[in-house]
Amino acid sequence: MPQRQNLKPALADTLRSLRNDVQSGATVPHGVKTVQPGEGLQLVPPEGGAEIFWDWETANSVEQRIQDGTALIDQTRATLAQTEQELQSAQDRIGRVAAGEIEKIDGHIIINGTVDLPALNVTGELSTAIVKALDVEGRRGIFTEGLTAQDSTLLGTTVAEVINAGTVATRIMTSGLLQTSTAANRGVKVDNNGIRAWDDAGRHTVNLNGKANYITGTFATAEKEQRVEIKSGGSVAAADFYGSGNTVDHLGVWHQADQGNATASRIISQNGLTRIRENPGMIMWPLRGDFGFTGRWARNTDTVKMFSLVNYSGLPGGAWMDLKFTYATPFPTLYSERIPVMSVESRSGAECTINTRTNDADSISFRVVNKSTNPTDVLYVRGFTFNFNTVTYSTTY
Repeated sequence: MPQRQNLKPALADTLRSLRNDVQSGATVPHGVKTVQPGEGLQLVPPEGGAEIFWDWETANSVEQRIQDGTALIDQTRATLAQTEQELQSAQDRIGRVAAGEIEKIDGHIIINGTVDLPALNVTGELSTAIVKALDVEGRRGIFTEGLTAQDSTLLGTTVAEVINAGTVATRIMTSGLLQTSTAANRGVKVDNNGIRAWDDAGRHTVNLNGKANYITGTFATAEKEQRVEIKSGGSVAAADFYGSGNTVDHLGVWHQADQGNATASRIISQNGLTRIRENPGMIMWPLRGDFGFTGRWARNTDTVKMFSLVNYSGLPGGAWMDLKFTYATPFPTLYSERIPVMSVESRSGAECTINTRTNDADSISFRVVNKSTNPTDVLYVRGFTFNFNTVTYSTTY
């Protein structure tokens, strides 16, 4: 039968242990320690060395630090595995190249510094670098390879049967033919014969070749308003001058031919949409040797001035009177010679005369004499003065 043993430590032993602990000043941090904010625990080895300080903040974040360290270790392991795999692949390729299996490297061949690839994405920078590295003959070969049109050489002449381009910008262009239509007698064509154009009916309307030049139809210096228009149609050739935005009033120069004796040239200032009888101007009939004027004379110009006086009292028989007429504006005096033409009329039919007394640039005076013994009743004096140039430039016609 087993004997019962007392496992409790003796009281003397317990007291002795507590005394030793008190005298040594050391603590024994065994078991579970609960740390509150602001508290900490410092571990100091008895023989010296690294001290460990364990506070609340460290205890609170140690779990996250362990997780971060574990993730970093996993990532490093994956990177090392991939690197190991790539090194193994490179070692295999080197071995295959050394064994002479060049054509089996994924279809890519590397021989003596050249690259033969089944597909290559060539950028603009790479193309420019390649062209710059070539000499002139090499550059020509890039663009002329396979071309046979007159054995043309790039940088000299490039020949192509058809070029379809949206926009072409060039400094100099030499061409045998430029045209807007391939049909004959249609569109605009530029060739060695000049610049030629046809209308929709096939009529040759433009020809510019430096020798025999013409443009048919209407030519205008502007689309509308102030402009000059040159046009022809039928037997009429005309030029119309529009001086402002008012396109109704303008000056026209027209010549209508093939009318026999009625063939006429007209210079007319037109007021209205069509020429009417009152439009002022000049008409010439070349086949008849005639010319005439349309409209009415102006009463006061530098060329001619007109006057008209009425005396309702009249003159008794044998009487006379002096009259003076002042012009609205005077005649110019430089190289001017004024020649008056006057008439006098009496309502009763009495015979009268009129004579010029003064003929100045700004006025004219005259005397009217009743040559009859009868009274004149109402008198009408009318006249005009022409202004001629006094300088004779030539006497030969």
